[in-house]
Amino acid sequence: MSRSAAALTDTASESQRDNELRLAKSARAGDASAVGELYGRHRLPLFRHAYRMLGNEAAAHDVVQEAFTRALAAIGRTREELRFKPWIFRIATNLCLRQLTVRKRFASDEGRPEAAAETGPGDPEQHRRRHEIAALVAEALEATPARYRQLLLLRELEELCYEELAQVLERPVSQVNVTLHRARTCISAEFVAAR
Repeated sequence: MSRSAAALTDTASESQRDNELRLAKSARAGDASAVGELYGRHRLPLFRHAYRMLGNEAAAHDVVQEAFTRALAAIGRTREELRFKPWIFRIATNLCLRQLTVRKRFASDEGRPEAAAETGPGDPEQHRRRHEIAALVAEALEATPARYRQLLLLRELEELCYEELAQVLERPVSQVNVTLHRARTCISAEFVAAR
């Protein structure tokens, strides 16, 4: 990436952060349109994250609703420099981890979600292979400990930056780097074992 492209990306990221800070401040003051815009921006990424952690669509919808309910109830008591995205992801992640703990404790009867493969025209052998790899990745991800799975999903699929991950996990960035390395090593080993 060229320096000018990197500078442009950094400028766009700062602009998004500034806009998000403005929206959080407006929401804190009771502005319903700001709350609606925050919900619109984060509802789908939160749903994807919750679904990937829980593997259940209904449970993921419930987590999103509960995360926003809790966030809106507490937003008036938050600090001025609140970055909404890491905060709402932290709430949702905690709710997911709580549900996973309850599931594990009570050995829920819910089935394992099937890995979704891309569909569309093309070579049937390539489609089969993609589906097979997606199933192996889903199996490896499911076998990965929840703390690593959470980090992998937030970084690789939701594309949170290291600073946002540090805020979500309430850890220093250096610890996030180490834990992410361990998570990648763990899922790689699980993937190889699944093959």
